[in-house]
Amino acid sequence: MSASKETSAKKTLSTVDLVIRGFLFVVLAALVVVAILEFGVRGQATASHKAVADLMATAGEDKGVVKSQIKPLIKGTPKLESVDPKSLNTPLLVSAERYTWPGLIRDYSLTIGYSLGDDPEVEVVDAK
Repeated sequence: MSASKETSAKKTLSTVDLVIRGFLFVVLAALVVVAILEFGVRGQATASHKAVADLMATAGEDKGVVKSQIKPLIKGTPKLESVDPKSLNTPLLVSAERYTWPGLIRDYSLTIGYSLGDDPEVEVVDAK
């Protein structure tokens, strides 16, 4: 094989290698971005659930946790929606709210059921 053909083959091979490496770098960067965003959303949801659970544990049965104490514990900016209290399969619930943190892979939610009153007491906490 002549010297010019070998040089041409090496240049073509190195160009193909650069394209493959560039493509793999872009795919890896995209996966890292997705992972960072997903772990951030999951962390907000987990921290919110832990804060609510800790508050309920420290309050005990004799002193209830009320709705106004819950809102400051919610981390991030979840979507808030009212849900049917019957969907929680717990009697005596008057209202329920679901906080949903949308992730790129899955959504994380925290559902809280309340009793009756102007500042109702928290009865049920369910995280998914």
